Amino acid sequence: LQHLKKGDVAQLTVQDNQVCLTKSNGSAPLGVLIRKIRVVDKKTRAVKRHVGEVAFARALIETDNYDSSQRYPINANLFVDEEGRFTTKQPVNEATGVNLANPSIGIVTKCPTAIDSTLQLVWF
Repeated sequence: LQHLKKGDVAQLTVQDNQVCLTKSNGSAPLGVLIRKIRVVDKKTRAVKRHVGEVAFARALIETDNYDSSQRYPINANLFVDEEGRFTTKQPVNEATGVNLANPSIGIVTKCPTAIDSTLQLVWF
C-alpha cells in the first residue's frame, strides 16, 4: 500500500505470506484507491503502517490515471493495462496475439479533453 497513490488501480496479492494491496498489473483489478492514510506512532512520530480506502463496488470515478495514447469514446469498455492504468485497449497475449479474457472493469462516461484532461468512468 505504501507505493500506491490516490487514483491507482489496486489488486490483492500475497507477499511474505501476507495479503497486500499492490498496484494492479491488469490481471485481477480489485478497485481504485480513493484515500490513503499514514498511521503514525505517537511517541516516535514514525509511520507504523499505511491504510487506505478502495472503491470496489459500482462507483463513478474521475481520474488522470489512464493511457493517454488511446482514444476514450463515451460508453467504451475500459480495461487495466500492465502498468495499472485505465485503457480502452483490451489486453493481448504477446506470444499469440490473441485478446486475453480479461473482463472490462468499467465504461467511459466523460472523455478527456484539452480543457479537462481527466477521464470519468463507471467502475463495475
